[in-house]
Amino acid sequence: MRLIQSYPELVRAVERVASRSMPQVVVVDDHEAASSNLADFPRETKKRTDALGREKKFEEALAVKDRMLWEVVQGHKRLEENLKDEKVTMRTTQQKEEGCGCCD
Repeated sequence: MRLIQSYPELVRAVERVASRSMPQVVVVDDHEAASSNLADFPRETKKRTDALGREKKFEEALAVKDRMLWEVVQGHKRLEENLKDEKVTMRTTQQKEEGCGCCD
């Protein structure tokens, strides 16, 4: 139930992240420039770890969406079954009324 209640917030978070532009990765052949990139390794690692954390939220949002869709489909099936049963009941009632002779 908590997932369903947090679904709108998760959708907004997904849309915010999806609208961000992705940074371009520059390939550097220069040894000196490459060693300066090594100094950025902890920061880059943190960025990627944070991105993985956001992925979990996306997976949770997708799970909520899938569950909600499944519930809608199951509800629709139940409604169709109820409608079919109701039609059978109506036909049976009409046939009884037509054949009883009391309504003539």
